[in-house]
Amino acid sequence: MVATNLTLPNTPLHCQTLQISTCELSCIFDLQAIYVDDLLLHEFDALLCFIFAKSKAIKIGMSFSGDLRALKNQMPHLQAFHSITPYLELADCLHFIQNDEFLQKSVFLMIHKQTRGPPQKKFREGGLAKLVSWVLDRKLDKDEQLSNWSLRPLRSSQLKYGALDALCECWLYQELWRWSEQSIFPPIDSFLKKLQH
Repeated sequence: MVATNLTLPNTPLHCQTLQISTCELSCIFDLQAIYVDDLLLHEFDALLCFIFAKSKAIKIGMSFSGDLRALKNQMPHLQAFHSITPYLELADCLHFIQNDEFLQKSVFLMIHKQTRGPPQKKFREGGLAKLVSWVLDRKLDKDEQLSNWSLRPLRSSQLKYGALDALCECWLYQELWRWSEQSIFPPIDSFLKKLQH
């Protein structure tokens, strides 16, 4: 649900965009535009404080701690980047799925496509792409991840990548929740935590 895109070195801002998504809608915030407008920055902070800390909605991310640290360093006067709760770290879910005991004993092996077999320990895919492949049986195209996010306007392929990068985290949550209800996966609540920096 929460993702950022980093820029190339030697550009003014480290984090260029912030994507926030529900299962139906993805919003991409242009941090370049927000950063230079004090009124917009204040409103943005209030919105994110509500979403990140006051809302009971579960926030989902993949290794978001580093992004959160970068956002806090980039915009230290904003309160929104101090605490995110409740937070589901998808890297913890991936680690659990990669656990040999889970792979050997779970129904996961039976529901994974028989043509592909069980997930292997070594992959070329990164964490989120790997989890999307295993859980949703889809390929997540990460080609735009390292593109130049500091150039404006953003290309439509970058916007599509940014939207899907955040949306797929919601879809992962839905599927992991379904697995949890079927006792294939532990209760999602056991993975929730408070993310602070």
